[in-house]
Amino acid sequence: FLQAVTAGRILTGDDWAHDAHRTVAGLLVLATVAGGVVALVRLRGRAGGRRFGVALVAIGVGLMVQHNLGTAAAEGEDTLWLHVPLGVALLGLLARVGHVARSIGEPA
Repeated sequence: FLQAVTAGRILTGDDWAHDAHRTVAGLLVLATVAGGVVALVRLRGRAGGRRFGVALVAIGVGLMVQHNLGTAAAEGEDTLWLHVPLGVALLGLLARVGHVARSIGEPA
């Protein structure tokens, strides 16, 4: 949500929004990859635990690509046309990961 708000503020010309958008993006990458690794370790004995961890790590990789595309766009490269739809796709995948998390079974 904060990424969408700060992106809108960037488009309206608010300088502070660039820093906020970039900082939150970095935090999202770190939190997602760390959460995926922790899930792989802690949920390895549960049905769906491995799938959940792998999905989080994969989304973390997608967020790294997203971050690089956004940085390139901020530096004048023509990557915004990829950055925006990838962000929307990642949001959809995150919703799917929420469903996967709810389906994690009991320890074996």
